[in-house]
Amino acid sequence: MGGRIMKKWVGMVSLSALLLGGCTFGDSAEQQIAEVLQQMHTAEEGYRSVQSDMTSAEQEEYKLFEEILGLDQEQTDELTAKVEELQALVSKRKELLATERASMEEALAASDFTALDIEETEMELASEIDTAYEERFSTYDEVYANYEKLIELQENLYAEMVTEDVSIETIRELIQQVNAQNEVVQQTVESMNAKTEEFNATTDRVFETLKQEE
Repeated sequence: MGGRIMKKWVGMVSLSALLLGGCTFGDSAEQQIAEVLQQMHTAEEGYRSVQSDMTSAEQEEYKLFEEILGLDQEQTDELTAKVEELQALVSKRKELLATERASMEEALAASDFTALDIEETEMELASEIDTAYEERFSTYDEVYANYEKLIELQENLYAEMVTEDVSIETIRELIQQVNAQNEVVQQTVESMNAKTEEFNATTDRVFETLKQEE
């Protein structure tokens, strides 16, 4: 019985260095778009802030799980205590996930360029940024749903581990389910990272185009 059950959460990259480096454009389209992007970046602070705690909880959970696998079946009191610790860590991760989700939804709501006082051609460029962000959020949606499923499988596994007379075969099967879902999470995290890179590339290209059109 064994196998890694925790995922490694990959953090997002920040918005374009151009926008965060103190550049100013007056009241130009660049400045107005940059202000919206800054609001989006600020809204995602909740997302960024929980990543370290999420990783720490995952690592502690995995360590505990490995310790449990080393216990004899007769060590029921120690098993129960450690599983309770696992379940507490799962609850913590669910709270962090909720904070993360709220932050991402706030950032999506902030990605609104429709009220800007800019030319039609400039609005078309801003729409490209908006579309790229919506695609990024869509992949986050997948990460979120798959991670929720991973947590659900882990909770089921932990509950079964303290069930009287549970078979080794049952635990092995549940671990396999967790590991398989972990792979799904990893794949969608990679997709989100790719969409984040595309979003940043789109932002850089739009600002370069606006600069050339001045």
